[in-house]
Amino acid sequence: MTITMPRAPVYFISHGGPPSMYAEKSGPYQAWGRVGQLIRRDIGQGKVDKKKGFVCVSAHWESDDTKGKIIEVNNNPGNPLIYDFYNFPTHYYSQTFHSSGPDGGVEVVKRALEAGGWEVKPVDRGLDHGLWVPFKIAFSQPPVPHAKPPTPSKETLDLIPPLIQISLPGDSSPKSAEKLGEVLGKLRGDGWGVVCTGQAVHNLRELGQARSFGGRGTTYGQPFLTAFLQAATSPLGDIGRASKSLFKREDYRRAHPTPEHLMPLVVAAGAVQSGAGDSRGNVDGEEGEGKGEVIFEEEDGPLGWAMVRWD
Repeated sequence: MTITMPRAPVYFISHGGPPSMYAEKSGPYQAWGRVGQLIRRDIGQGKVDKKKGFVCVSAHWESDDTKGKIIEVNNNPGNPLIYDFYNFPTHYYSQTFHSSGPDGGVEVVKRALEAGGWEVKPVDRGLDHGLWVPFKIAFSQPPVPHAKPPTPSKETLDLIPPLIQISLPGDSSPKSAEKLGEVLGKLRGDGWGVVCTGQAVHNLRELGQARSFGGRGTTYGQPFLTAFLQAATSPLGDIGRASKSLFKREDYRRAHPTPEHLMPLVVAAGAVQSGAGDSRGNVDGEEGEGKGEVIFEEEDGPLGWAMVRWD
């Protein structure tokens, strides 16, 4: 039996909305902190190259190309923040998260995407709230109510890995999302981690109604969350099929009136199953290779939460 170095991990993170970064006692807030601890451990153990960091996708960035041929890549190394939310208190728009892109990362990711059959469009963009909100908490930069946060200490900044965000395909196709994930999976063999953020259940219309009229009970929230977690923890060879099958469930359109918050799971699944057993794979023949570890789950009616990590 030959023992080789492990591939870099893959994460799915439920990102919630901007108010979630103020909910210090909530389960999701605490889980983001746990994600930060795990990422720091991954870097400390050499599973993620600290000079490369993570390639990230978010539900809040889909390519403008609706034919599903072009992936956009953020080429602004300063990772400015995008405040892609509306009608919140003023101090929400003064929040900060300090990170940077990896040196040479755009070219590496561009070459990998092109080798995987994608056209690539570099864009000057930054990080949307699907990434910076959970990462802000994960890397110890809690928001300050009604004020602009102070600049984090050097010790805090040193904890943050390089981050490069790319878009989802623009055709809303699970098949395209899986294809993108398969490309990212090949980067894992070179020490690039993968982070995909979305939501296990995401029906904001019914969430708003529930807040207005009281109660959050639904007939679909828990069943869909359960199915989501079953797909995410499927055996390595079945995770792609299982994640795509969620789009065929009868309750899919209730749990996800639009597909973008579920697509990141399919990207993660593609990255998990791509290149299994390569030169940085786990111990050859190890049972359970790539099986998902559920970090957190919470049913909240129209807004279901899940956070999962795969080796």
